[in-house]
Amino acid sequence: MEKPKIVTVEEWQQARDELLAAEKEATRALDSLAARRRRLPMVFSRDTGAGDGFLLIVFLRDGENVYRTYTTTSRGIDKLAFVTGILDLTPYGRQEEWEDSPAGWPQNPTSIIPNTMELGRQSTGFGRFR
Repeated sequence: MEKPKIVTVEEWQQARDELLAAEKEATRALDSLAARRRRLPMVFSRDTGAGDGFLLIVFLRDGENVYRTYTTTSRGIDKLAFVTGILDLTPYGRQEEWEDSPAGWPQNPTSIIPNTMELGRQSTGFGRFR
């Protein structure tokens, strides 16, 4: 299995500083998106959408009225799973096929049925066992 490149402490610090600047830029972009999300209009809702599969729907109740204010599915729900954020910080990431990883890095199909991992095998993925 391939491993990350080994460098000097100074080279690592320079690469880390560059990544940190990009992470801060991404954080500011996410903060801006969150501000836009807080300003989304809402719609009167009689249907909770609970039968639509794995999704997140946010409602605002005002007395007897219920309004749908936000909805997301699939990767939009990643924020709710603490482990995905942690895996994104590791050298091999989530090991899912959609990730942009160096050649030789372990990757598995994204849509593997959970809880089918062979006994004795180690897992580093979140709900994507084989």
